[in-house]
Amino acid sequence: MINLLDSSVVPGSKEYAAECLQNLTSSNDNLRRAVVSEGGLRSLLAYLDGPLPQESPVAALRNLVTAVSPDSLVSLSPAPWT
Repeated sequence: MINLLDSSVVPGSKEYAAECLQNLTSSNDNLRRAVVSEGGLRSLLAYLDGPLPQESPVAALRNLVTAVSPDSLVSLSPAPWT
């Protein structure tokens, strides 16, 4: 799903991938950790930066935040923290 989110050109497929990640990570800590370790946070953030972010990537990120340390979240930020 992460690869599909990163590179798909088929209309709607990125939204479906984000929705799938949202559902997979809604109640399973092991899947949350797996998605984080495979770069899912960065992929979801990149998708949100696109022209039409939807509810699914936001909900997936909300699910994943509990599986990441605060330092890791800060390192994903494009803005410098001062």
